[in-house]
Amino acid sequence: RNLIPYLNALENVKLPMVLAGQSGRQVDRRARELLELVGLEDRMRHHLSELSGGEQQRVAIAVALANNPKLILADEPTGELDSVTAQTIYGLFNTLNRELGVTTLIVSHDPGIARHVHRVVAIRDGRLATETVRSRGNHNGDEEVASEEEEAEEVFEELTVLDSTGRLQIPKEFLEHFGIKGRARIELTEEGILVLPATNVDLDHVHDAEALATSFEEAHKNRGLSGLLNRLMRGEFRWKRGE
Repeated sequence: RNLIPYLNALENVKLPMVLAGQSGRQVDRRARELLELVGLEDRMRHHLSELSGGEQQRVAIAVALANNPKLILADEPTGELDSVTAQTIYGLFNTLNRELGVTTLIVSHDPGIARHVHRVVAIRDGRLATETVRSRGNHNGDEEVASEEEEAEEVFEELTVLDSTGRLQIPKEFLEHFGIKGRARIELTEEGILVLPATNVDLDHVHDAEALATSFEEAHKNRGLSGLLNRLMRGEFRWKRGE
């Protein structure tokens, strides 16, 4: 957390503003407003050791807001919190977005985060894999529908991300269900693109191509300085002391 343990909550929130060159009553007023916004108006003079984990996290959020940022980067903000406190933190981020217009980018391993944010992007093996978008059910323009009913009718749609080169990541459970591994066949249909398991004939050609590629690679490795280094790494040369 971006907090200094020997400062109290109010002093922690003031610090970024002081470092940015601000001073006077404006700093004190802004710090108090932020602590009130995160629900800590009665804990301003408390040090970190006197605050719970959730309260410390709320102080950290107030610190992040001190200099009026347009974007907050939150790395596992609920990682050390229980589920109830985590929901409080997610609710606070939504409040900040609604009241201050602050966008929050959250990095989390929590699979339930989709219920608390507008958009979730999943990263797998260093690449964007899927995007989940949350939307509410259609109430035909009836604004009197209760918020509980709206929440119950929330729709989560998970989309596979297609990158600029046309690559996408197919969910592992889909591949396992259809026995697709290593290679696959694709066909163009009226409804879209169909992905099929490779047949034995397809795989025979693949194995032949892989063997040919391997032989070319080995031949290239044995040439020049790179070939010498590869042979040294394989232990093909031996020296005796004094030679």
